[in-house]
Amino acid sequence: MIGCDLDDTSSCLYLGLILGLVVFCNKMLQQLEDMSYVKPSEVVRQTYESISAPIVEAWDEEEVLWVFGKKFTLPQQRDEFLKCLKSKIWCTYRKGFCAIGGTGPTSDSGWGCMLRSGQMLLAEALTRLNLGNDWTYDERKVRCRDGESSAYWKLLVQICDKRSSRYSIQQIAQMGVGEGKEVGDWFGPNTISQVLKKLSHFDERNNLHIHVVMQNTVVIDEIEKLCTLTPEEAEKTEDECCSASSSKTSTDSTTTSWKPLLLLIPLRLGLDELNPLYLEHLKTCMQYPGSVGFIGGKPNSAFYFLGYSDDSLVFLDPHTTQSVAKFPVRKLLLLW
Repeated sequence: MIGCDLDDTSSCLYLGLILGLVVFCNKMLQQLEDMSYVKPSEVVRQTYESISAPIVEAWDEEEVLWVFGKKFTLPQQRDEFLKCLKSKIWCTYRKGFCAIGGTGPTSDSGWGCMLRSGQMLLAEALTRLNLGNDWTYDERKVRCRDGESSAYWKLLVQICDKRSSRYSIQQIAQMGVGEGKEVGDWFGPNTISQVLKKLSHFDERNNLHIHVVMQNTVVIDEIEKLCTLTPEEAEKTEDECCSASSSKTSTDSTTTSWKPLLLLIPLRLGLDELNPLYLEHLKTCMQYPGSVGFIGGKPNSAFYFLGYSDDSLVFLDPHTTQSVAKFPVRKLLLLW
């Protein structure tokens, strides 16, 4: 691997995984140019939680796509593929939110794409942690306030554009100052990794440990030490698990002593472009069920990648400016 300053390179890559080691890269961004004719208004709804894909709905050629370890054969499994995509939390540029730092910008348009991509990757990890790996978006269910729907809204509240939200654009931008980035500066892969890690230290809602790999080296012993719960934490976790399921057995005792892990690997493969020797290995990595995708691109242009086919990538694009999402005040109070 090539050592470099990830925030100052032109083709930086970033990959996030839950309980797994995977490296990923960028470059295939040229393929995004071929899809640029799709108007943003045709691809998205003005919400955090869902997207649609007219280009897929009209698909008639056979193609195999992988998304987070799940295989879809189009056009036969077109509906299943769309349902999977629409269940992903989609974050974009926003305008009209509370000024960052009180006197800062009220929109992240033009500079917040890596921050938004980081929010999406983290949201995928939190979705699996709180709602399960196979959770899918159902508009009728999320209108309710109980059970699964409540967990979903609690997740959205954590990333909405409120100063008090743990992973809001305000919190991420201001935490970046400690990493040498002024509010309004574009983040690189390493910066967003470190910022999410630091914010997670103040997260009392999610029992998630974020670990950032440095110098392309994963130290297993270090991760095991960081992710092992103290006896008090283990007892609390076990009590919560037992209350959620009366069928808990003694065989689960080993799992209650381990914190869920989000492993982030900032990485660059190649110099000015991806070394083709890595391609097949990277595709294999995206078939791993523990992958939560990767974010990357070039300076001032980052995307969140979910999967691939033989000649294209599945991605969410944050480069659409929408008005700030309005959450009902009563719902926010109930969730907090």
